[in-house]
Amino acid sequence: MLRSFLILIALIIFFSCQRSKYRGYTKTDSGMYYQIHFLGEGKRTPNAGDYAVFDLQLRNLGDTVLIELDSVLWVLDRTKDSCLHDALSMMRIGDSISFIYFDTIFKTETKHIVKLLKLQTPKEYEDEQKYLEWKKRSEKKEKELLTDYLLKNDIEKKSAIQGIYFTTIKHGKGNYIQTGNVITIQYKGYFLDGTLFDSSYEANLPLEFTYGNPDQVIKGIEIGLSMMKNGGKAKIIIPSRLAFGDLGSSSGIVPPFTPVIFEVEVIRKEN
Repeated sequence: MLRSFLILIALIIFFSCQRSKYRGYTKTDSGMYYQIHFLGEGKRTPNAGDYAVFDLQLRNLGDTVLIELDSVLWVLDRTKDSCLHDALSMMRIGDSISFIYFDTIFKTETKHIVKLLKLQTPKEYEDEQKYLEWKKRSEKKEKELLTDYLLKNDIEKKSAIQGIYFTTIKHGKGNYIQTGNVITIQYKGYFLDGTLFDSSYEANLPLEFTYGNPDQVIKGIEIGLSMMKNGGKAKIIIPSRLAFGDLGSSSGIVPPFTPVIFEVEVIRKEN
């Protein structure tokens, strides 16, 4: 009876030591020790075949950093690295954990600190790659169109101010427009080929707003207005990133990645 009791105590001590080999770490069936540092707000854990993007820091057990990598792209596959697969499989987006196991490259046990940034199914990853290719082609086409327009109209690229090309048509009076000024403007919007797509003159709808308030006008017009005075008029050439971006206008009239030209007139300015 005493012998059985002593054996039981010995087994408890043995397994306790196994669990506490690395203080604060829990051991998995694969032999990996892990510790959770931060829980994110992701809703699902990865599956085999998913694409994961994570930051990785590799340290020795003395906490000296050996390798540090940002935005590592990894396809979950147990045959590639079972411990990394196990670690990622228990994580959600935003989680940060560290795990310890024997590293075959450094020939010693190492600590891997991982933060899961992104998680995609194979279909989501494929769709994103198609979008990125389309975006790359669209950006190239826009750049070529804008460059061609600037050359034909004898406008130097270096004349850009905060990304726009600004030409004064009529000088205004008084101080330049500043944040907080209530202004009323009239405008016409053109494509580079001269096609008119919007006009407050034709609609007889001048636009009144407080300058500096968000989402009143596109960014390129906002930049141009900062160089204008009451009664002034200007022509502003605006690349898509300062106009309607990669989505185009909400009306669908201006396509994605389309540079535009606006003629803007300040018809009233109040301090």
